[in-house]
Amino acid sequence: MKKYDAARTKAALIAAGLRVFEKKGLAEMRVDDVVDEAGVAKGTFYLYFKDRAAYLLGMHRDFHDTLRDEILQKTAQLPHGRERLLTGTTIYLDGCLKKHGVKAMLFEARSEPALRDEVLARNEIFSAVVAEDFKAIGRRHPGAAAKLFVAMAAEAALSEMQARKKLAPLRAALADFITG
Repeated sequence: MKKYDAARTKAALIAAGLRVFEKKGLAEMRVDDVVDEAGVAKGTFYLYFKDRAAYLLGMHRDFHDTLRDEILQKTAQLPHGRERLLTGTTIYLDGCLKKHGVKAMLFEARSEPALRDEVLARNEIFSAVVAEDFKAIGRRHPGAAAKLFVAMAAEAALSEMQARKKLAPLRAALADFITG
């Protein structure tokens, strides 16, 4: 199978999972449902994912890698500090709203041990990145501020997901936290 075809098949499986999730919810979503929705053989699913947990982990990684790449691209020329944090946070929150179904599924899937561990690891990585911004702003405890900020941004994304719209007061509160 060509690399382009492989990427397209994997994307089709992820998109199918989102459609099944919207119909059945995560608890009732089965591999058979995903492959039926994607129009591929069950064996094809297992070429890309070892099991359902690996599939959810793959969805999580795909979603956050795409957001991370966009954030890094759009903040690359900005110096560490407030503007960089605000820009990255806006991209993250807007990306979560744009991919509402993925975020909703991933939120519901946090009880999966592999996904929970991945979320914790990603939060540590993002905290280390934004700690440099809090250091540039002059925070006394940049690492601690970064951990709190990442948690607050994730909570804001979940609140916006539930509201299905931007919540200006939450975004303003995040901006206020940046400036202390």
